[in-house]
Amino acid sequence: MSLRDGVLGSNLGYSSFLKLIRADKFLRTFADEALGLKPGARLLDLGCGNGALAAHVPGVDYTGIDHNQSYIDAAEERFGGPHRRFICEDLDRLAETEGGTFDAVCAVGVLHHLDDRLATDVITTALRLLTPGGRFVSVDPVFDPRQRTIARLLMAIDRGKFVRHPEHYRHLAADAGAAQTDRTRFDLNPFPYTHFLMEMTASKQAIEQDA
Repeated sequence: MSLRDGVLGSNLGYSSFLKLIRADKFLRTFADEALGLKPGARLLDLGCGNGALAAHVPGVDYTGIDHNQSYIDAAEERFGGPHRRFICEDLDRLAETEGGTFDAVCAVGVLHHLDDRLATDVITTALRLLTPGGRFVSVDPVFDPRQRTIARLLMAIDRGKFVRHPEHYRHLAADAGAAQTDRTRFDLNPFPYTHFLMEMTASKQAIEQDA
């Protein structure tokens, strides 16, 4: 494990990093513009980290899931309360017990940490967790010919080893049986950076196969 991974793997290091990059502004924009959930909607935050997104989805029945117990403990301490749940659990196991019950699943900066096989599996499982008509929304760094050089350099040193081009992210969704729309954003951080947002739903063919 590198020093960088060790620091960011702790809640203190991770929280300090989020403050440095002004993640609250990014998460507020993501919640308002990409999720746009109505009060009472049920949301699963996949790879929730320290649960910071929970502060930006008031009135939503929020569940955060992460494999890092220190993140979950910090999230529970800071954001726990009615209609806010934080769990350290396997995603497939959650799908077995709560499949088809979430109006939205989101993954903020998750897919670029996963190789193609695992990313496709995660998308497939996320789709199983959704109610009919539910949405899986992801946002990750992306390589784009229009981006500034500094943005490309920052992505090259990202902890995630699988920052992709737009067409590669689209292939992941297609391989998982998802119908998707996407857009590229250059304005979500206070420094040069480029994000790729995908909104995915189960395709008609996938729904028919599951029926």
